[in-house]
Amino acid sequence: MFHTDYNIFFAFLTSLFITYVAIPRVIFFAEKFRLADVPGERSSHKRTVPIFGGIAIFSGIILSLLFWADISKIQFVLVSLCIVFFLGIIDDLLGLTPYKKIMGQICSILIIIYFGDIKIDSMHGVFGIYEIPHLVSTCFTAFVIIVITNGINLIDGVDGLAGGIGFISSCAFCMVIMSFGDYDMAIIAFSLMGSLLAFLKYNFPPAKLFMGNTGLLLAKVQLLW
Repeated sequence: MFHTDYNIFFAFLTSLFITYVAIPRVIFFAEKFRLADVPGERSSHKRTVPIFGGIAIFSGIILSLLFWADISKIQFVLVSLCIVFFLGIIDDLLGLTPYKKIMGQICSILIIIYFGDIKIDSMHGVFGIYEIPHLVSTCFTAFVIIVITNGINLIDGVDGLAGGIGFISSCAFCMVIMSFGDYDMAIIAFSLMGSLLAFLKYNFPPAKLFMGNTGLLLAKVQLLW
């Protein structure tokens, strides 16, 4: 096994390569079966664009984590990723009611909170608040993730915007996480960086591919971890 620093670097390269290779196949599949976004009033594009970039992003992230991360430490992250992946796929293919999407998101969030023990439990003095009670912390964490996750959905139809914001955010998280020496979370962040960088190659104007709900849920939920 390589040193942890090398694991982080190779996680980035692995996700970058796998996503980059997978995207042309996803585009071919989506065009063949006419699975595309039809331009509307708020769209920046004037033609139909495939919306299954999330499949390629998921492939890059999940295989990168399986290769380079300590699975025993991030197993609940992987479970949550799988939940939001299949939730996004079903939504892109068949469409889900807002209630069903919210319930699926809450399910994935609670797995992370209770089994992964990842939640907002302190405001560190912001507004004079420090420690947050357990129940309030759980509800507040779920609320923040749901609001941000659904709020940013509006920008996926703009070429390069959702992927660009996700990539910049993941870079910032990488620097913060590395400063704390949390290498397991750093591998997750770097794998996301690699996948989003490969996706942006096909998402810059004129976009050949959009994330779809699958990719948006994956990128946003993973960043919020």
